[in-house]
Amino acid sequence: MDKWRGKTAIITGANSGIGATITRNFLQNGINVIAWDKEVEFLQELKEEKYGGDSLTILQTDITEDDQVQSSIDTMAENNTDIHLFIHSAGIIENNSLIDGEFSEWTDVLNTNLLGTCVCVKAVVNLMLQQNIKNGQVILITSKSGVEEHIGQRGHYYAAIDRGIMAAAQGLRYELKDRKSPIKVTTLNAGLVRTNLFKSDIAKAFLNMVVPLTTDDVMEGIEYILNSPSNVQINRLVIAGRGFIKQHLFQTPGDKIHERLARIIKRRQLN
Repeated sequence: MDKWRGKTAIITGANSGIGATITRNFLQNGINVIAWDKEVEFLQELKEEKYGGDSLTILQTDITEDDQVQSSIDTMAENNTDIHLFIHSAGIIENNSLIDGEFSEWTDVLNTNLLGTCVCVKAVVNLMLQQNIKNGQVILITSKSGVEEHIGQRGHYYAAIDRGIMAAAQGLRYELKDRKSPIKVTTLNAGLVRTNLFKSDIAKAFLNMVVPLTTDDVMEGIEYILNSPSNVQINRLVIAGRGFIKQHLFQTPGDKIHERLARIIKRRQLN
């Protein structure tokens, strides 16, 4: 990570989960961070810590609002802040199926995970191009469901959005190549990660039946990408917890997983 020391990174979703872990790690490694998130409580606390201070800039930004994203970009442009790293980790999870999914939840996932990604990519990459960044890196963090078949009855719409992000990343590589820009673009496709996104009883029960990744595991993936030689383009890195899903659950048919989890929750409540 030494080659990035003193450089500046934009990190979305920086207030919690994966984004918060990356933010803290970057600051500890001497990388300046411009943190974007709708919520900023953790970031404000982090700014008071040893590695925070002037190295951390907090910009309260809702990535689903184009004007807020552009305002944050304008702030950085006015401050003549060169951006070498863009780590996009903001996202939400909705687990509705295609047949009985709710339109409002589909819209939330679309606006945040796909349109929000594209809005941020457009704004940040254009700034990097204006700054003529030679050794830049874009990392889009998304789900493993974007590259592998989704197990279970639900979550197929979420997987479709993830595949859209994969297509957008490949398109971005072509557009940067057309502009003769050396900025590299990588998707980090992570399996199940234990974060605060999993709030429902069903989700918590599922986490207890699998072997999820931690946010530190994802950070190691980020370091692997950032430590790659300048002549190496890592298009995507797929990581998952070893033995991702316990055998007794894996043998459960996809359309029965939620029923089984519901029964487990009920038994625990009775006990």
